[in-house]
Amino acid sequence: MILGIAMVIIAVFAVMALYKPEPQPTCPSGEIFDGTNCVPIGGTPTPTPTPSGGYTLVMSDEFDGATLDQTKWVMYGGNQSGSNSDTLFSSSMVSVSGGQLHLGIAMNPNTGRKYIGSGIDNLNSLAGRMTQGKWEIRAKMPPRYGTAGYMGLYTSDGGYPPAIVITQTAGRTPSQADQTQIHGNATTPIYDVTHTTQSDFTAGFHNYSFEWSGTQLTWMIDGVVTKTSAQLFTTVPMKFGFGAYSGTCVSTWPGCSSAGDLPSYMDIEYVRIYQKN
Repeated sequence: MILGIAMVIIAVFAVMALYKPEPQPTCPSGEIFDGTNCVPIGGTPTPTPTPSGGYTLVMSDEFDGATLDQTKWVMYGGNQSGSNSDTLFSSSMVSVSGGQLHLGIAMNPNTGRKYIGSGIDNLNSLAGRMTQGKWEIRAKMPPRYGTAGYMGLYTSDGGYPPAIVITQTAGRTPSQADQTQIHGNATTPIYDVTHTTQSDFTAGFHNYSFEWSGTQLTWMIDGVVTKTSAQLFTTVPMKFGFGAYSGTCVSTWPGCSSAGDLPSYMDIEYVRIYQKN
């Protein structure tokens, strides 16, 4: 399984000071503390917060327009690399409506790759070359067999590794979020993977966050720390990117979608990026 996920991460390719979380109040059953209030798990998003610990908001997108803001985002095009992908990235599968960004996967009506998918990153924005910070994303992962959605940090200059997968979920395992630090070198990358199992990540929205502070990396889902690690790579500028795709029919992860499974969408309500002061 880890080898399969590692190959998929290569396909996605575009990325200890001791962490002590502040005590959180006890919330009623079915709710979680979001830093300010108790809110339903996967429920209504809260207004843009101001993180503690000396952060400054440098980029945010609430996707409240009718089109993608291309001063912030670059849309991917061309074949997704890697043997586990049968997806052509197409800007036609990127849309904004109803206060959400939609990254779609569909059958390719033309010759070539079997599927068309979608991906974007913030390389050309002010937050496209970060070396410390905090990233907050509220998203629902793409449902049904053969699909996968990811979000993470990738080197701004296109090198690999390192990379950080904030989360990645396959439709075949909808209750599993894979959170990964990739380090080592291009010949022998090393994958530090944590599999977090919760509710169905494709059925509703969840709050994902990642904090890079000093040499400490911290992953959170719905306000709960799910992974911590020392930074195992040399610091380089990173961009944030995410996307949705389908695999090949000879791969076991994420597998391949049938026409009846598609279209499928990864939906995002907001992205908020903070620079460490």
